[in-house]
Amino acid sequence: MSLQQRRSRLDELLDQIRELAAAEYQRGVRDALARVVDVAQVSGKSMRVRAPHGAARALVERVLKSGPRTIREIREAAKTEAEKLVSYQTARLELERGKKEKRYRNAKGKWSLHS
Repeated sequence: MSLQQRRSRLDELLDQIRELAAAEYQRGVRDALARVVDVAQVSGKSMRVRAPHGAARALVERVLKSGPRTIREIREAAKTEAEKLVSYQTARLELERGKKEKRYRNAKGKWSLHS
């Protein structure tokens, strides 16, 4: 076997090793992601995406400009993806904070902007 043939054969082997390593790396990535998801499911924690900072206030103020609404009605009025991520509890918390800061008021379960 000539030197050129040996180099050619060595290059082929190196290419095969690179392909195998890349495939194993991808398998490792998939396995790691699967383990993370399994742990999250076992621990009972959901991998929910949170609403961006300020999304709750923006939603509440936008909806209440058109008149008094319940928390449920406020959430149902969500239009953007960011607004749709605002949970019931987050909307309620924003309303309670705003009530203390005199931004909102509650009358018979309907929230409105403070005059």
